[in-house]
Formats: sequence, C-alpha cells, structure tokens
Amino acid sequence: MRVVWLCLQGLGDTLMATPAIRTLRQAHPDWHLAAVATQRNSFELLEALQEIDRAHYVPYWESGAFHSMQALQSLRRERFDISFLPYPAVRPEYHVFSALVGARKRIAHAYQPLYKTLGFLENRRIAVRTEHNVLNNIALLSEIGIKTDVVPACAAPLEWFSNARGGRIGLHVGSMIYKGNELKRWPAQRYVELGNALRAQGHELAFITGPNEREETVAVRDAVDPQAPLIEGRLAKVASDMSTMRAVVAADNGIAHLAAAMRVPVAALFGITDPKLCAPWGQNVRVVHPSLCPPCFRFGDKRFTCKLNIGVRCLREDLGVHHVLDALDMLAPVAAGRF
Repeated sequence: MRVVWLCLQGLGDTLMATPAIRTLRQAHPDWHLAAVATQRNSFELLEALQEIDRAHYVPYWESGAFHSMQALQSLRRERFDISFLPYPAVRPEYHVFSALVGARKRIAHAYQPLYKTLGFLENRRIAVRTEHNVLNNIALLSEIGIKTDVVPACAAPLEWFSNARGGRIGLHVGSMIYKGNELKRWPAQRYVELGNALRAQGHELAFITGPNEREETVAVRDAVDPQAPLIEGRLAKVASDMSTMRAVVAADNGIAHLAAAMRVPVAALFGITDPKLCAPWGQNVRVVHPSLCPPCFRFGDKRFTCKLNIGVRCLREDLGVHHVLDALDMLAPVAAGRF
C-alpha cells in the first residue's frame, strides 16, 4: 500500500501530524509512507523522520499551482493508494493540491461549506472535532480502520537529539509574519524583562531565531546579555541545540512545537489562538494564557486579527513576566531532571 501525507502547512501543524504518522507506521510497518511539504522547515523534518520512506518538497506557495505543475504531475505518477490531508486544512488550495496528487482514496476533514473550501474534492471526509489538532489527525486513521486510545508523542529525528547538556533557557522572540502571525508575538520588551529576571536568578540564556525575527532577537539579546549564543540555521541544528536546553519559552509557533517534540520543557505563550486546540503536544508543556479574554482566532480565518480590536491585549498586556516565571518554576523539577 502506497500512502502519502500532504503536510502543506507550517512546521507546527506538520509536527502535530506526526503522532498520526507514527501510529500508521506502527500499524502497518510494511506500507510505503511518503510525505509532501510545501515549506522548507517542514520538508527538513519529514525528510529526516525514520517513519517516512520518502519526502517530497513542492514550493507551492512560492511558485503557485501552475509553476508547481511538473512536481505535482510527478507526484501523480506515484499512483498513491491513500492520501491524508492533516488538520487544519480549510483553505481551498489544500484540496486542489490533494486532487492534483490524485490518490485513489483521499482522506481529509469535512470543512464546511464544502463548495467554498472545495472539500468536495476529497472522497473520504470525517467530521471536524472540537479537540486538539493531534487528535483530529489521529481520527483520520479511522477511515482505514485504525483506532487507538494511545496517542504517541510528536516525532523528531533521532539524530537530532544531542547527548550534550548545556542547561541554558532558550528564548524565542519571534514568529512567522505570514497572515498576521506576528500578532502571536509577545512584546520584545517583555522578553528583555524576562531575560533580566532569569539572569538575576542565575540562569544562562540562549536566543533562538529565524530570518523573520533576527533583527528583533539580536536587539533583545544585546539588551540582556550580548554574550549569549544565538541559535539559528538549519532546522536540524536548531533542534539539536534546543535538545541541550533546560527549558524553552516561545509563543504559539513552530519552535514551541519543535521544542516539545525534542522533549524539552516548554513555556508556551498564548493569546488569540486556543491552546486547547493547538498547544504543543507533550507532558512537559505549560501553557501561559492568563487573560480573561478568550481566544478569538478560528481555523478558517484568513488572517490573525484581534476580533475585539483592543490591540491583542490578551498577550501584550495581560500576560506578564511573572506568569512566565511561574510557568518555568512549575517546569523546574522536570528541567532539573535533565541535568
């Protein structure tokens, strides 16, 4: 049986598909499992996963469907028996991509209305559940008779784990800037205050960055400790460096999910997105969302916005440094056990 996972979203969503990928591999170790990514970080992850036999990279969002047609035709010639489109995949483009790959059985969630999302292009659809994305992805497997009460952790390549133990606390200041993702960022000044507080407690720090937030990260690092290392580069290197850390502080983004997959304690800062649906998956995660203002982003929204138009107060005002310090204190016993 030839199966393909269409991981067309960002790194965090791709990581939240990996428990389902692991479950399928355990159930059918002899099946050929392929994966397709449209973002470079997701491809680097999938290419290195031992559960995936072959990973394909299609720069669909950069090139568009027309210019990606050669790659899509190549995928179609693979003649996959089954394709899975992980949750969330509300955008019509996802379903066009799935149809062009052309697996005989195309499994996805039923995003309503079908005529608007083009969900009718899938020939096996299951209901969207009001539960964590990981569990929505596990539910896709029911269409091929796999049901489980034991959900594994998110998968990370074994070779990405380092034997070293540096003991630093990693701070990730940024996020993607696509579709208003920058609204998920905690203010830079708060990171400066947090960094100074952690330094006063005797902690050593590292600053994790990607190209979208490098300038801001360097400014925060220089204001706190100019000698602190800057963690950047290929995903494998960033993941390996993070695996040595005592804990990581990050917003709702791919780095938070990657840290959890690397079994690093995570303080995950949430504002407009709902942690009940998309918090990093793992036991060593503390969600920080003290605001009384409920999460207002809904999957299917075209952009991240503050629905009440109050300047993302939930994250920028209501979430204080002391809340993050409290979360790190709760993670301290787990973090200490790593060293």
